[in-house]
Amino acid sequence: MARVPANLTRRKTAQYRRGMTLSQLGDARSPRDPDRLLAPADLANVLQLPERTLQTWRYQRTGPAFLRLGRHVRYRWSDVANWLAERQAGTR
Repeated sequence: MARVPANLTRRKTAQYRRGMTLSQLGDARSPRDPDRLLAPADLANVLQLPERTLQTWRYQRTGPAFLRLGRHVRYRWSDVANWLAERQAGTR
């Protein structure tokens, strides 16, 4: 069996093993749509941070803007990109 890429979520890993290609899954590291919603696990994977860090930032209101859809938390990629741009080293 082919080796599964490390940046896939559990669900996408299962789909990958069933024969879906990465282009069909949509790679979490390269969101193309600025309004794409990311789950905390996907964002943690992209930022290479623990999910617990995102949870702490939500509590402290210091991280990227997030949405609550019922009990689910989602991040809009455009909000994350803007938040990252504000924190880019060497800019003020």
